[in-house]
Amino acid sequence: MGVAGAAMVALGWVIEDVSYAQISAQSWYALVYLALVASVGGFIVYFHLLQRLSTVVVSYVFIIFPVVAIALDAVLGGDPITTQMLVYAGLMLVGFTLTKVRTSTAT
Repeated sequence: MGVAGAAMVALGWVIEDVSYAQISAQSWYALVYLALVASVGGFIVYFHLLQRLSTVVVSYVFIIFPVVAIALDAVLGGDPITTQMLVYAGLMLVGFTLTKVRTSTAT
């Protein structure tokens, strides 16, 4: 992942004509947030959870993330929740529920 990222940055420098002065402070803050909090912080929390919980339980986090992201985007970003989003979120939650029910009744 790191090699591919470095290759994309190098390719971007060659192909694109970017003026860093035109990038707003808000964009730089967002980039730093995504790099430090969302990526590094997310992995730290994920591996911490792996030490405390089973891998199956921790894997459910990735099913729930999109649903939480849609809700946060609606609340914090003010974006509308479309019917398509509700259908997909519902399908993910139904799938999550089915796997939890099967796991609970199987043990």
